[in-house]
Amino acid sequence: AAGRTDAKGAHAGRTHPGRTDAGSTDAGRADAERPPRASARTVESALTPAAAVVLAGVRDLATQIVDLDPRVRADADDAVHRLRVVVRRLRSVLASHRALFDGEHLDRLRDALSRLGALLGETRDLEVRARWAADALAEVEADRGVVDAHARRRLVDDPRSEHADAHRRLVAAKSDTPYDRLLHELDALLDGPVPPLLADDPSGPSSPRKFSRKVAVKEAGRALKRTVTPKHARRVDDRDPVEAARALAALHASRKAARRLRYTVEFADTAPASTLGGRGERVADAAEELQDALGWHRDASLFAEFVLLTAHRADAAGESSFTYGVLHQRAVDQAARALSLADDARRVLRRAV
Repeated sequence: AAGRTDAKGAHAGRTHPGRTDAGSTDAGRADAERPPRASARTVESALTPAAAVVLAGVRDLATQIVDLDPRVRADADDAVHRLRVVVRRLRSVLASHRALFDGEHLDRLRDALSRLGALLGETRDLEVRARWAADALAEVEADRGVVDAHARRRLVDDPRSEHADAHRRLVAAKSDTPYDRLLHELDALLDGPVPPLLADDPSGPSSPRKFSRKVAVKEAGRALKRTVTPKHARRVDDRDPVEAARALAALHASRKAARRLRYTVEFADTAPASTLGGRGERVADAAEELQDALGWHRDASLFAEFVLLTAHRADAAGESSFTYGVLHQRAVDQAARALSLADDARRVLRRAV
């Protein structure tokens, strides 16, 4: 995106998969509902160097979303996951650089990206669940020589079938008017030198390096504020369901804050030019370690819950519950191990920032 000299020419007349023709009723309605474009301005006269750098990186992420669309529709390998990550990156970057953007446009775009992320999440979570189950069953078969065809059907085959259904819903949603509006919003980012999303008077330091540091410091403070003490984290196993739910919500908030810090710092160092240097890389690595540990805890906890619920159905059908018991205990052990790693990652992150 930084090297694009004629963004409008490169994207004019773009046809998105699943988008209705320009002359159709839906497309006409979407065009009518779009806010009017701001008058053309040059980057040199309207933007500070810091804002120009941010805009170039945001455009690069928007381009990735558009480019991944056909692969997601075709359910290409890892395409849903890749698009989900890019959507999260763009939402994080827009939030952390909020001062540069018009609030109304920003909220509308982030809401649309959030809805897309939810659809992608449903499909991706089923894919992860089936993969977790397949790997876990393979370990049980290797360790104990137990082959449970009923468990494989319930834990692997059924989620894969649900994944196919979820992907069909995702593709259908991508053909609806709300998604078409999102593509129009992304087009607005790509088509002109200064899109309406950008604030008329971007504030903050003009130096990209100073501005990136200011944003990173703010996000680092936010991430540290949301970290969870080891004592509080272990309340996820509390017998009181309210306390357990509160602890789980706190861990989820900590993970999201770490992810946003990581994406913000990586954005500054990779799109379109490095502005933070070696310290930024250390902060991003530490945030990623915390994000990964808490993500592992979440996946293990959800899988343990899924196994337990499935075991009840299997037992009611007269099937053996032995395999489910082994899988459940192993998932619980993995969740505990993940919390221990998260404790280490929190300390590393605090030192890094």
